[in-house]
Amino acid sequence: MRRSVGIAVAQGDGARFALASTQYVERYLYSPYASQFADSFVSGVITLHMSISQDKLADITAMMDPEREKVIYLRIARRAAIDGLSELSAFASARAEQGRDGNTNQGDPRALLYSSLSTVTSGTIEDVRTKLGKIDRSKLSDGDRDLLDAAQAIAGEVVAPPASLPAASPAPADATPQPKPEVAVQAADEAGLPPVEGAVSEQPAAPSSGGTVVAAPKAPAPSADAATVLPASAPATSAGPDTTDPTDAAMMKTRRQLDLIDQMLGAAPK
Repeated sequence: MRRSVGIAVAQGDGARFALASTQYVERYLYSPYASQFADSFVSGVITLHMSISQDKLADITAMMDPEREKVIYLRIARRAAIDGLSELSAFASARAEQGRDGNTNQGDPRALLYSSLSTVTSGTIEDVRTKLGKIDRSKLSDGDRDLLDAAQAIAGEVVAPPASLPAASPAPADATPQPKPEVAVQAADEAGLPPVEGAVSEQPAAPSSGGTVVAAPKAPAPSADAATVLPASAPATSAGPDTTDPTDAAMMKTRRQLDLIDQMLGAAPK
């Protein structure tokens, strides 16, 4: 029967766990192995807390004697508080303090501690701090003293004023980037390009070191009398092999004939 409780927990079967626990409490509550059942029962309640109702849990513990019931609820409350199951921890702590047959356990420091753990971050933090301050540390185990210290530290953090934020330093003024001169860049680009044939430079010529602009020498203009006729007395000389154009040769022949006519006219009597 005791082993079936652990098997039901391993299988996640809440109904089987409740049935096996009920049967064990009814028959073997005072067995030498009852402490092992208590361990399995508390672990099962924590693991299957979503599958077991609080009413069913109360029905099972009601079959125990008041002292065992209180211890079971205290253990459940402690485990639930550590695991963050605040609702289950509050329920078990309240049942542990409530007691039975008119005998309350409100003076039990463990019940006060576990019930405070379930509400340490709630809106009644001042009441929780007051309750924690009334707990007698000498009646707690070493583990419960650690829980008490942790609960008091958390409660102190909740009510502590927020730390003041450091004054924000003024943001440095944005430096406006100055545009870089583009003349040099453009000059470099233009210098790297080949000259355009027929294009005239748009920039004036750079003056010389003396400050005087030297004009380029002009090409001599062609003579207006390039086709001057040689005088008749000047014999035609040949500079070499005749390599002239046929048209030029015809013109030279015509000029010779005119020279001969001039000579004949000059020799005739007047």
